[in-house]
Amino acid sequence: MPLLILITEDHPRQVFQLGRATLMVGRDDTSEIHVSDDSVSRNHASIVVDNGKFVVRDNGSTNGTYVNGERVSRRVLRHHDLIRFGSCLFMVDLKDVRRGPTGTEVLTVTHEGSQKGTVVELTPKPLVPGGPVNPVKVILSSKIARSKGRPATPQMVR
Repeated sequence: MPLLILITEDHPRQVFQLGRATLMVGRDDTSEIHVSDDSVSRNHASIVVDNGKFVVRDNGSTNGTYVNGERVSRRVLRHHDLIRFGSCLFMVDLKDVRRGPTGTEVLTVTHEGSQKGTVVELTPKPLVPGGPVNPVKVILSSKIARSKGRPATPQMVR
């Protein structure tokens, strides 16, 4: 099931299921994605399904809607997009909707000195020399792993 996950550190983690035709995001008690934060407008944004894709639309909010750091009025959502409504950060998880291509490489990331919840942008090497490279944003989920007193080496997983 596609999800929208509240990942702002000073708020309790909340998970919302995407899938209905229209979901309202806001401070209003009737919002399907209710956010109790003064930086979020009462009727801040909507998430709708349009031609099988999830789309976020800003509803004229005071503090704006941002996807991956860019202010948007409307944007088709992709797996692992970061959406900010006011000062509240959410991550999009479309794992059941979008499958990665065969042979996609996944990194286990260690980032010494960063805390859990930190967003780090990585630029992977192209799979084919001269091929396209898309930066990836990851959210650190734990402290750095250690192996015999030394930082663990990032591993490639296929």
